[in-house]
Amino acid sequence: MKTPAIQNDFSYYRRIVSRQKIDNTSEMLVTTELANRMSLFYAHATPMLKVLSEATSKFVTDNSNDVDNTTETLGTMAKVCLRMLENPKL
Repeated sequence: MKTPAIQNDFSYYRRIVSRQKIDNTSEMLVTTELANRMSLFYAHATPMLKVLSEATSKFVTDNSNDVDNTTETLGTMAKVCLRMLENPKL
């Protein structure tokens, strides 16, 4: 996971393999099913959480004087999500 470009490289590999499968010109080194499983292995489990974490880290790095406000905002968001889960009908 330290090399995010591997997902893009593997997607490119999968596209090439699917073209070769259509052309039927060469043997498959990795089956389509295995390639799909590998792709899921390299993908991020929760892309939204990843983006939120990266954006928050960047904001805190760029605005080190607003760390308290950032912490308070994230805490408020967490409480809102918790309340939504506790009372789903509201």
